[in-house]
Amino acid sequence: MASRFAFNSRSLGSNSGTIGLIIALAVGFVLCWIPQFGSLLIPNFALAFDLAKPWALLTYPFITNGSGVGLFFFLLQLMWFYSFGGMFESRFGTQSLLIHFFSGTLFFGLIGFIANLLIPGTSAVLYSGWLPIAFITTIICALQPETEITFIFFPLRMKWLALITGALVLFGLGTGAPLFGVLLVIPLVAAWFYGQNKFPGLTPAAHHSKSNAKRPKKTENLIPSDPKS
Repeated sequence: MASRFAFNSRSLGSNSGTIGLIIALAVGFVLCWIPQFGSLLIPNFALAFDLAKPWALLTYPFITNGSGVGLFFFLLQLMWFYSFGGMFESRFGTQSLLIHFFSGTLFFGLIGFIANLLIPGTSAVLYSGWLPIAFITTIICALQPETEITFIFFPLRMKWLALITGALVLFGLGTGAPLFGVLLVIPLVAAWFYGQNKFPGLTPAAHHSKSNAKRPKKTENLIPSDPKS
């Protein structure tokens, strides 16, 4: 019996924005891994909260620490984004995906600036695409919180996945500075209420096309699985 891999359930053409961002993230990973490029890219495009480099507010997702040790987790991150970024793009379109990806990037960057000012002695640097990916994921989870997915072989409602996503941001960025991690969860809280349509006029549903509205909902699996029949 042939196995089904849910990440391949969408065509590349229908998810051009997701694929484009994945390629850009992958290129950034490889370039930062090469010392000659990493020594230039990391100090200039990672977000070190330097007012002299405002562009870093939008470029830090495409920067890594240059270590190849994180390749496995980076690949998991890309697979995660292919699933949730693809879900978002299929529902709201490429333009909306890009707007929300970079809006999330900017939101986290600005909160990071504030946190850096409020917490004495913080020397945090933001990099990697996980933060905007977490932002997109939380919006999707808020839109359909009771939808059940398969996550690491276990059924899980998307509202709990949103909580797991927040915990990953909290503990990942709060290492050595817990308050910094707490403040960086603020964009995810906003993303949740945004997806729940708590900000009238500021919901991705406003961009929902008629063609997408007629499209039947699909249950998403986050791991390979065999059909039951």
